[in-house]
Amino acid sequence: LGLYPLSGHFLAEHYSLFGEESPETASYYGWINKIMYNAGYHVEHHDFPRIPGCKLPEVRRIAAEFYDDLPCHESWPGVL
Repeated sequence: LGLYPLSGHFLAEHYSLFGEESPETASYYGWINKIMYNAGYHVEHHDFPRIPGCKLPEVRRIAAEFYDDLPCHESWPGVL
């Protein structure tokens, strides 16, 4: 059967896929967040673990200068 396409978020969030100098975690800002409770805002979640998931897009918007230059994934299924 293979892997479920959205399971790519486990790899995307916890493995360095952008080279040796990249952070160990990365976010995903695509449309799937709408149905996955903003699980893609992974870096923001680690920076502010007590902020509810529904508020993480606002955290990114308010503090964009800290997140805009970080590597992020274009697609969770694409990670697989």
